[in-house]
Amino acid sequence: QADGFPSTSYELSPDGKTLVKWLGEESVIDMTTDPMFGQVTTIGDEAFAFNGTFTYIKLSDNVTAIGTSAFNLSTALETIVLPESLVNIGEKAFRKCSSMKSIALPANLKTIGKMAFENCEKLESITIPNSVTTLEFMAFADCSGMKSVVLSSGIREWGENTFSYCTSLESVTIPDGITFIPIATFQNCYALETVTLPYTLKRIGENAFADMYHDYDNIKKVTCRSLTPPQVNGVWSVHQQNADLYVPGRGIDAYRNNAEWGLFGSIQSYDGEQPYDSDFEVNADSVIAQLQRNMVRVQGGSFMMGTDDDQEEGSHVERPAHQVTLSSFLISKYEVTQDLWKAIMGDNPSETKGSGLPVESVSWQDCQQFIEQLNARTGLHYRLPTEAEWEYIARGGNGGIPSAQTT
Repeated sequence: QADGFPSTSYELSPDGKTLVKWLGEESVIDMTTDPMFGQVTTIGDEAFAFNGTFTYIKLSDNVTAIGTSAFNLSTALETIVLPESLVNIGEKAFRKCSSMKSIALPANLKTIGKMAFENCEKLESITIPNSVTTLEFMAFADCSGMKSVVLSSGIREWGENTFSYCTSLESVTIPDGITFIPIATFQNCYALETVTLPYTLKRIGENAFADMYHDYDNIKKVTCRSLTPPQVNGVWSVHQQNADLYVPGRGIDAYRNNAEWGLFGSIQSYDGEQPYDSDFEVNADSVIAQLQRNMVRVQGGSFMMGTDDDQEEGSHVERPAHQVTLSSFLISKYEVTQDLWKAIMGDNPSETKGSGLPVESVSWQDCQQFIEQLNARTGLHYRLPTEAEWEYIARGGNGGIPSAQTT
C-alpha cells in the first residue's frame, strides 16, 4: 500500500476499530502515518505481544483503550507514544517490556489495569496524571529501576502491591486527596528513605511500607500531615525506632500515644511548627452540651442574594443580585470557641488564648477534621453554613432569628 504499511503487517477487525494483531517485522511503527489506522480506537488483546522486533511505536490519534497483554513481553520496545484520547490501559498491557525506560501517560487516562507495567525493569520514572481514578493490583510492581513516582490525587480505587519491589525508589510523596494506601503498596522497596503523607490520609494498609526480608531498614524520615494519626497495622519494619516522624505540632501527643505511630525513634513537629500550649483545662462533655443549647432555628425563606450593579459596595462576583430560597436550618449563636475546639481536637492553635474566645489560626482542612470528629462524637450532623445561609442571617433572616430550639 502506498504511504502506509503492507496489509500483511497487521490484522484489523471487520469494522476497522480494533487492531487485532501486528504481524509484520518492522522496527519502527507510526500508526499516524497510515490512513488504514484512522478509525482504530482499540489495541486488541496481545496485539503486539511476544514481539522482539519493534523498538518504537506511535499509536493512532483515536485510540481510547489498550487491551489485555497488548504489548506483553515486547522486549525490544524502547519508546511508545500514547495519544491524548487514551482512557484505559488494560491488564498486563506493558508487562515485561524490559527495554522501556520512560513513558508519558496522557492527561485523560482513567484506568491502569492489573500488572499493567509489572517487571518493566528499566522504567526509571512515572507520572500518573490526576485524571487516573483506578490503579489496580501490582500495576508497577517489580519495576526495579524506578527512581521517581508522581501519584494521582484522584485515585479512588487502588489495588494492593502497586509499587512493591521497586527497589531503586528512594522517596515517595502521597498527594493531598488520597485517603487510604492499600496493603503492601510499597512493600520491599529497599532503597526507600523518605515518605511524605497527606493531611487527608485516614488509613494505611498492612505492610504498606515494610521491608519483609531484610534485617535493616532504610526509611529515615516520615512526614505525616494529618492532624489525627491514620489507622495503621504493621506498616513499618521492626526497625521503626531508627526513623524520625514529623507531624503537625498540635497533633504530637496523639501520635506519641498511638500504639503504632508511637514506635518511631523521635516524633517532632515538621517545618519548625511548635506544639501548642495546653493553656486551659476543658470539660469536654459540658462544652459539647453547651454547643447544642446554643443552636437556634432560622426560619427559611427567600431573599435577594448579592448586590445590584448600581451599588458601589460588593465584588463583581456578587452581581447581579438574585433571589435565593432557603429551607429552615439550625445554627450556633456563637462562633466555635477555643474550649469547644480543644474538647474535640485536643489542642488550641489560637494565638490569642481564651476559653470563650473564637478559635483562630486554623485552616479550612482543619475545620473539616473538626466537624468530622464532632459528628463522630455526638452522632449528629454538623457542617459549615453555606454562603447563602451566612448572608441570609447577616441580612436578618426571615423577620429575625426566633428564640433558641434544641431539636
